[in-house]
Amino acid sequence: MLYLYFGDDPSALQKQVDLVKNAFKKNAPSGLNIVSLDNENTVSDIAGALKNRSLFGALTLVVVKDFIKKIKKADADALVTLVEKHGKSKTANALFLERKVDKKRRPYKAFKKHASIKEYPLPKESEIKQRISATCKERGYAIDAQAQQKLAFSVGQNLVRLSNELDKLCAYSRDSKTITEEDIDALIPKTTEETIFVFIEYVAKNDFNKALSLFNENLKKGENIPYIVSMIAYQFRNMLLIKSLQDEGRSEQEILSEVRMHPFVFNKTKVLAENFSVVKLKQIYKYILVLDSTVKSNTKSEDAFQSFLVSIR
Repeated sequence: MLYLYFGDDPSALQKQVDLVKNAFKKNAPSGLNIVSLDNENTVSDIAGALKNRSLFGALTLVVVKDFIKKIKKADADALVTLVEKHGKSKTANALFLERKVDKKRRPYKAFKKHASIKEYPLPKESEIKQRISATCKERGYAIDAQAQQKLAFSVGQNLVRLSNELDKLCAYSRDSKTITEEDIDALIPKTTEETIFVFIEYVAKNDFNKALSLFNENLKKGENIPYIVSMIAYQFRNMLLIKSLQDEGRSEQEILSEVRMHPFVFNKTKVLAENFSVVKLKQIYKYILVLDSTVKSNTKSEDAFQSFLVSIR
């Protein structure tokens, strides 16, 4: 049997690969019946490996990584022939692993028709939260809703980072067995995007002292201030666009399609936009353009930012 597993979710993909490998290792615990190939090999190499049996007579599993994406036309034709021949075989077994697959090309269509295909796309926001909750439960930890939300937003769809951050959080919360929002604030560094969202939240609450303090913290860290200002402009522009489309009576799906934002970012931006009117957003955006021009001159960034906050009160 030939299998094609592909997608952007590395952890789900690896989990499935491990299941397949373990099934084959039952007949040869040493793992000598598992052959690994990649894009340095040829279709002939794969065909040859499919014919072999291990020293113990056990069926061989050929694992082929990143082969299809870079395949040339001549090799693609040979691969299609291979898939047509062995796709449903009970004695020839190969597992093709890919990050991206062109679904319009013949190799994919051959796998779809003659073999077994599984796609592992990146999870949605709700699925990320479910994964956080399930992982914590498996390890014997609890995580409150606010912490779950913050962690999901912090890591986005970076599942490798999610795994690493959960390792740190569990080690940090070993005694209490509960992961809190405070734990996440203490352990997980904020991205620039997260910092901008926090800044906007302070502005929405008219807490300009905290907004200025947050800016000064980034200034001390040596952050690129013109870049931060450009990110603030970007977020306010997005809020203005979302708010304007809402006022036009557009549905949420129509707005998401129009703004072309990641659903994680869209949901956060939409919530923040509820704190402002279109008129206020236009006013603030005008002052952001002035701030952008000012920080690019020789004006002291802290003074420029303080003047900006005074202007938008």
